[in-house]
Order: sequence, then structure tokens, then C-alpha cells
Amino acid sequence: MKKYKDILIGSILGLIVFGIIGVVAANITASTVSFNNSHAGFSSTTLDGAIDELYDLVNDVIDSDKSNKVFSNGEIVYYNPVTGRGCTESDWNPSNVAESSVSQSSTGTKTGCMRWFAYLDSAGQDKVKLLLDHNTTVTKKWYDSSSYVLLPQSNVYADLVALVKTSGWKVQPTLIDANDVASITGISWTSTGTSVSFRSGSTYWWLNDRTYECTSHGCQTADSSNDGYWTSTNKGTGSSVWTIQHRAYLDYFVATYTGIGVRPVVEVYKANL
Repeated sequence: MKKYKDILIGSILGLIVFGIIGVVAANITASTVSFNNSHAGFSSTTLDGAIDELYDLVNDVIDSDKSNKVFSNGEIVYYNPVTGRGCTESDWNPSNVAESSVSQSSTGTKTGCMRWFAYLDSAGQDKVKLLLDHNTTVTKKWYDSSSYVLLPQSNVYADLVALVKTSGWKVQPTLIDANDVASITGISWTSTGTSVSFRSGSTYWWLNDRTYECTSHGCQTADSSNDGYWTSTNKGTGSSVWTIQHRAYLDYFVATYTGIGVRPVVEVYKANL
């Protein structure tokens, strides 16, 4: 996005500068070009100043346009959490290899341009939630004993904090809420109920992608290293926690289960994408 934004800004600046030249007064000194800005609409009295104002104006227009965008569920977004800015598909896959072989989507990858999936966006929101396409921690016990423990007290939370403190992410990540999964997929589910399949052909492939044998359950790329990833939602007040399971299920496991990993969610300003 940045490359095309700079090209657009450069093109517009070139066109407008020609218009400004039409109102430049014959007042040229060794160090300054002054112009009559009564028709150009700028507060600056120098050509350089007017160009700076125009650059800011075009940036504001483009950022406003991005802020007004509404992302669909599962829409792909390329974002670098270390720079806090959007990136491009070619940044994510510079060698143009098959999607299944892109190193930036490999389980355990924490930095660089990565692929994310937007969800539950709506008009008027200046931020959007993004789910990463792989686990940053392959597998992790929610807790060391079978106890009722919320996310901030869990082992998993330490890994999320480390993404900021150690890996340099600009925004604190969290986990997807199981209630959001139900909203995305339209399944009938309650936090105290039983496990529910959300598979609908390959519609929600992005939710269980890169998990064990998930290609048999609608995903695109399987990864034998993990059975899925934790959500932020406990099952009632018991010791189990809801997960996205490789079989395209919203399922729950006890806190001491070792086969589930950490897949971050970030909420970012659309203008930064």
C-alpha cells in the first residue's frame, strides 16, 4: 500500500505544482521562491511550504479513505506489527513461492510482514481486528494445573506480552474471543455449552488454517505441530478453555492440555494499513 500511496502522492504533487507555477509571482531571490497564494489556497508564502502543505493534505485524504473502508470477515491484510504499518503481498512473499511455503506464515514466526485476517468490521470504526494466519507459539499449556484461570493470569498471556517486550510489536496483542467466532460463523453456541463445528465448506478456512490435518476440514495448509489455538474465553467457571480446533470446531480443552498454541489478534487503526 505504501508504494502505491507514494506514487499517487507524487503524481498529484506534480500536477498541482504545475498549477501553482501559474500563480507564482516574479519575485525570485537567491534562496526563496515566493508566489501569490490567493488562488492556490495555501497559507504558506513559499513554493516549498505549499508543497509540504499539499503533501499533508493528500496524506489526510488517503488516510481518511482507508479509515472509511469496511473489511469483510476473512479479508486478507498484510501488516508488520514491529513497524506498526501495513505492508504488501510481495513483502510477505518476496520469492513468490506457493502459499504453503511462505516463511512469513510459518508457525513460530513473530516479526516482519505477515498475513492477517480481518473480522467483525463495520462502517464508522476507525480500527479493525486482525487474526494472524499462524501460531506465534507452537503449543503452550493455558495453565500448569486444572484451575479456573483467566487470560491475564495464564501462561499464554506471558507469550503475548513478550511479543511487545521482546519481539518489538507496536500494539499489545490478545486472543480471539469465542463469542466473536460464533458471530463470524453464525453457529449456535454458548460458553457453557458443548463443542460446535463451524465448518461450511471452505468458507472459514482461515480460522483453522495451519493446524493438524486441517486440509481434511476445509483449510488450505496443514501443520502437524499443533491441534489449534486458544481463544480468550473460559468454559463457564471450570478449568477448561475454548479453542479453535483443527477439525473446524469451537472446542474446549482443560487448561493443562499441551497441544494448543498461541495465535495473536491485534486491533489496529485502518489508516495505518
